[in-house]
Amino acid sequence: MRRSGFVVLVLALGGCANVFAGKVPPATRRADPNRLEAILAASVAVLQDRGFKVDVRDQARGVVRTEPAVQPGRTPCGFVTCRFRDTVEVSVFSDGTVSVHVLREIDSGGPIMAGVVPMWVNRWDAPPAWHKETMAGAEAAERELLEEILQ
Repeated sequence: MRRSGFVVLVLALGGCANVFAGKVPPATRRADPNRLEAILAASVAVLQDRGFKVDVRDQARGVVRTEPAVQPGRTPCGFVTCRFRDTVEVSVFSDGTVSVHVLREIDSGGPIMAGVVPMWVNRWDAPPAWHKETMAGAEAAERELLEEILQ
């Protein structure tokens, strides 16, 4: 009974990792509703200039989403710094509201031993809420992208 209780606890905690994920609200601003198509085109151009590959471009829904892209540099993740990747979603609404959301993930993998050969495992996770510097970096990236798109 003890062993099965321990297994259930470990599995439950492993599945609850996203409960502690930090939430970054999207950067939003109003724009001229007559410029919606131009704003979508500008968002694709800006994202591609920054090295992102556009995964979804839905003109009818007003959405542009990128594939996850590993960013240059590192971000604070506890006592060390980690590699990180971003996925960007730009939404343009019919009332002229433009929203930019950066989904930032940190590389929380590490070295493991598979038999005798050391391997590196990449595991991309949302940073926990207590990584304030990582959250602030994602918010700053959102504001910067929004400004550049709306120029």
